[in-house]
Amino acid sequence: SHPLMPNIDINNNGIDITTNNGSLTRAVFDGEVTGIANIPGSGQLIIIRHGDFLSVYANLKEVYVKAGEKVKTKQNIGSIVFDEEDSKTVLHFEIWKGQTKLDPELWLFKNN
Repeated sequence: SHPLMPNIDINNNGIDITTNNGSLTRAVFDGEVTGIANIPGSGQLIIIRHGDFLSVYANLKEVYVKAGEKVKTKQNIGSIVFDEEDSKTVLHFEIWKGQTKLDPELWLFKNN
């Protein structure tokens, strides 16, 4: 549900992770960067293929990888946008298997 309008639902295909200004995002598993895109008003996005699975990282200020590059688990792949208006730094994270959205929390590390 929308936090201010209880009759409105928000379609969020993943989870939003609030962190500190200047935070970096890391690959959750070994894979290959298959796409990088600029989303107007939301920063950049990285897609990494892990066999049959895709991980998606959005709200990025900078991207440290390029399409076709192999990445390792926990490798820094970009920095997260700091939204000055909201005073928040939020990474949007998704996991897909084919066209199916999965619970991304199962892919996150419990320990740093």
